[in-house]
Amino acid sequence: MTKFTPTAAAFIRKERSYLIGNSRAAARRFVEDIGSVVRMLNEYPQAGAELDLLKGTPLQGVRRWVKGNYTFDYELDAEGEAVVILVRHHAQDDPFLTYEPDDNEDCDP
Repeated sequence: MTKFTPTAAAFIRKERSYLIGNSRAAARRFVEDIGSVVRMLNEYPQAGAELDLLKGTPLQGVRRWVKGNYTFDYELDAEGEAVVILVRHHAQDDPFLTYEPDDNEDCDP
């Protein structure tokens, strides 16, 4: 059974509320997309692509599935079930691609 971290669940609640205020049809599609992703991950938890840029890091094994305008980043728990750790709209920055130099790093070209 697919699970959601508190952060992912909070995003879904917030996004749904936002969409309801702007377009009930968009809110309905969003909820349908969430249901579709949950059903897919329940049946095929390894379907998402593993994020190569995280290999060799503590986040190795995070997978990504894209549905509509949203990206679902998840990992597999000890039982092999999906745990969605992050949901974001495509217009939002990808936190796995954000680079912040260390304070001690020389940033001159």
